[in-house]
Amino acid sequence: MKKIARLLASAGIFSRNNKTHSLDQDMYVKSGLFDANWYLSVNEDVRARGLDPLQHYQQFGWREMRDPSPHFSIWTYLTLYPRVRELGIDPLKHFILFGAREYRIPNPAFDPTWYAQEYMHTSVSSLTPLEHFLAVGGENGYWPHPLFDPKWYAASIGRPAITATEAYLHFLRRGCLANPNGFFDNNYYLGENADVTKSGLSPIAHYYLFGGFEGRNPSECFQSQWYLKTNPDVASCGINPLRHYLHKGQHEGRLTRPPSTLSAKDLFSELASFRLANFMRSDAYIAFPTKDGMPDVTVVIVLYNRANLSFECVDSLCKVAHASPDLNIETILFDNGSSDETEQWLTRLRGVKIVRSPDNIGYLRAVNHCAAHARGKYLLLLNNDTQVLYGSIEAAHRVIDRDATIGAVGGLLVLPDGTVQEAGCTISKDGGCTGYGRGLALSDPEVMFRRKVDYCSGAFLMTRTDLFRSIGGFDEAYAPAYYEDTDYCVNLWKSNYKVVYEPTAAVIHFEFGSATRKWAEEQQLKNRQLFVRKHGAYLETRCAPDQANSPAARFSVRPKHRILLIDDCVPFPWKGQGLPRSKALLDSVVAQFAETGQIFLCLTNKGDLDWTEIRKVVDPRVELRITDGCEKIALALAEFCPDVTIVSRPHNMRMFNAALDDHPEAAGSSKIIYDAEALFAVREARKQKLYGHPLSDSQVDSLLGEETAVAQRAEIILAASSMEGAIFQQRSSKPTFVIGHAINSRLTAASFDQRSGFLFVGAIHADDAPNADALLWFFENVWPIIVSRLGTSALLKIAGRNFSEEVAAQCPSGVELLGPVPDLQPLYEEARVFIAPTRFSAGIPLKVLEASGAGLPCVITEQLREQLGWRSGHEALVGSDAEEFAERCINLYQDRHLWTSVREAAHQSVQSGYDVLAFRRTVGLALAQVIEHADAGQASRDAPHVL
Repeated sequence: MKKIARLLASAGIFSRNNKTHSLDQDMYVKSGLFDANWYLSVNEDVRARGLDPLQHYQQFGWREMRDPSPHFSIWTYLTLYPRVRELGIDPLKHFILFGAREYRIPNPAFDPTWYAQEYMHTSVSSLTPLEHFLAVGGENGYWPHPLFDPKWYAASIGRPAITATEAYLHFLRRGCLANPNGFFDNNYYLGENADVTKSGLSPIAHYYLFGGFEGRNPSECFQSQWYLKTNPDVASCGINPLRHYLHKGQHEGRLTRPPSTLSAKDLFSELASFRLANFMRSDAYIAFPTKDGMPDVTVVIVLYNRANLSFECVDSLCKVAHASPDLNIETILFDNGSSDETEQWLTRLRGVKIVRSPDNIGYLRAVNHCAAHARGKYLLLLNNDTQVLYGSIEAAHRVIDRDATIGAVGGLLVLPDGTVQEAGCTISKDGGCTGYGRGLALSDPEVMFRRKVDYCSGAFLMTRTDLFRSIGGFDEAYAPAYYEDTDYCVNLWKSNYKVVYEPTAAVIHFEFGSATRKWAEEQQLKNRQLFVRKHGAYLETRCAPDQANSPAARFSVRPKHRILLIDDCVPFPWKGQGLPRSKALLDSVVAQFAETGQIFLCLTNKGDLDWTEIRKVVDPRVELRITDGCEKIALALAEFCPDVTIVSRPHNMRMFNAALDDHPEAAGSSKIIYDAEALFAVREARKQKLYGHPLSDSQVDSLLGEETAVAQRAEIILAASSMEGAIFQQRSSKPTFVIGHAINSRLTAASFDQRSGFLFVGAIHADDAPNADALLWFFENVWPIIVSRLGTSALLKIAGRNFSEEVAAQCPSGVELLGPVPDLQPLYEEARVFIAPTRFSAGIPLKVLEASGAGLPCVITEQLREQLGWRSGHEALVGSDAEEFAERCINLYQDRHLWTSVREAAHQSVQSGYDVLAFRRTVGLALAQVIEHADAGQASRDAPHVL
């Protein structure tokens, strides 16, 4: 103890002189672990007295257990490390000087030892684990703690797009009392373990360090002691059981608790009965929101016994109605003579209309009765054995309300076991009906895109109220039930209305909730015969019975064209790497062909499919598929039979060529377009020259030859710039179209005087990537000159994902790494100058074009000027070396007249050269050339016929 005390004294920890005090303040500020604004926000007395927050913390705060920032918990640190408490020193100071390097835990949501083992083992880093997470890891989605799942947490608070850093800070600011993952319930853990509160540790810290090994359960869903006993390999390793499950066990198929002997449906029903009994024992009631004016949607639910399932359905609908403030929802319940507890719980409802029938008049007639009294513009038919999921009604309403040609919208029906029951339905020639996708996973790409279908089940079906009435509602010839929804949807098609399946409109469906399977199947068989007699001519246009679940049959109308695109990944613009242009290309294809055609996007990089984020950038009518390998590409070609295949980037074209070398028949009659995106040989030559290893002319020629040769199978080539297009034309006789980028230019309004600072936008994917090279060169050679001339007004913001530890480590004062920014418009509005110090690249600088389109003038390198074909001093200022680049930045930053002229010239250039409509026209011309040849073979395709 004395030795430690001497060491601390030598470090100035026990010193009280002003010089040491000032040094301490510098240390706290540089560490980033003292947040003055946060300290004042949680310590009202300090703020009210106008005290300096850092001085207060040093003199009083840490002794009073006031945390310096969300990142550091004094109570946790002193509880875990009592020797620090015995020394009587500021725990934050101890952590900065010693604890961080010793991998001590600074707060309940960060485990430095685990983090370093998980994410820092492959590289030598000068950063501590916490510094690494805040600088690099958080932006890349790394977990700060083995029990804190940032992606799950972000979704749980309704903010799925935030970074791991933002999720971590949100959790800390809530006192670590929210649930950190799907298997940890704070309230449950505290309720089951009263001693945890007395320990002073947060639930996550207590369970992670102690509770898991003691056999305490983090929630009802996970049994720690059973998991350790069942998995002796986990117990022998001394690993927290939930940590093991989250990172290994669930991927290995290990269970979280003893398996139940009940089926999923039985469990579903048992839980519903338990919840209903609990509700009836209480004094609670279910109150639907009431709003003035005409309803947007009238929901009709027909009840017949099964009080437990009906209760779950109505309760879920009430919650969804409250969570849908933009929709006015009317609810009509029709009780079809129930003889169980239904009547009792119906008396506990508020804000709904209840129609009671003394006899069971059947589902069909009950629906027609309610529809006659519905006031909503749209009618939603909902089975009483469903549970409505949040956003589902809004999703269906959004689709039908935006397209007057849509007669009905159906949703994704989910079975109690968590698999697909139905994703739209197909009708075969013999009148048989098949729910497409049954048994598939809910996230399977086959069920996650919008499409026109033969019909959707009445378990969840939204239609136009006036249209339902004008057609005559459900045909009562099918009474009491079954085939009435099929018949209605066919009548819609015959009346030139579409029936659409929408995957984001989802409900859990018990199936056969108010009828036995035997009776239901008998009724289906009887009414199927009626359906065949009524719609014989229509059925002739349907698929054969053995093809009812085929990819072709899932579309009610045969696509005029099938277009398949192959690229690396989902085209999230904020990821850079040419993806903004990829998105523009996909959008162009969608705009011209989605309504009458079928579009597939195949991704060669395997990754998690986050459908919420995907549908923000990819049209919901586009079907996605993972094709990470030659075999999968060949299978996709054989399954989709595309008329046109567009392959982007040379490595994907090589994979495509390999797939056809092994399976030449897979391409069929598909016409191939190669989208070069960029000539990477050009970039490599520039990089080697820059680093002092110039390639000879023959080496450059060889690289270009290899890269352009990948397009041998293509009929048309798309190039990103005129320069690269000329290279392709020199080396092949194939038609080449130049499609640069589509900029939807939105000129920002802020004036020169209203703006400040510099801006760089671009993802930094590795230490040796072009953007990393550009920034490191700029940090070392350009930024010091700018700072020496502009002083404290020199501020630079960098927007984009950063995977480079070197960029994070060398980031100088006045420069802020923002991470990914989904909406760049506010940054374009506030910055005065955009910088692009790129020294080697290929294609065209998309971010320069976007910034210029937003009215933010740029300073660029000579290489970028050549790619754009711009004039120095006109559309942009150009710097050929560090001194000149810095001078151009300063000139543009200080000269209002120069700034205005460059802004106007660049914006005009973007408008004329990179217009969205012009981009789409060029894409259309390229496709038109190959589609003319593809049309001839289409008639023989095995697909449903146009009505």
